[in-house]
Amino acid sequence: MLDKIRAGDRKAAVTAYVEVWRSYNGPQFPFDETWVGQCGEYTYDRSYDPAGVARQFAAMIDSPDLLDA
Repeated sequence: MLDKIRAGDRKAAVTAYVEVWRSYNGPQFPFDETWVGQCGEYTYDRSYDPAGVARQFAAMIDSPDLLDA
């Protein structure tokens, strides 16, 4: 997922969101494309920030090892 090219606009981002969730769903269960698309729209409108993803990833890399804790 980290090496995927990010969508350039809302419509492309929602389409990508639906396709990712379709792959998670698998073929044995019904897939509600309308509902998942609405979730993708809400998610995009709430917090689409590709630069924020990069900042979060950098913070994870810079975090100390917590295994011993």
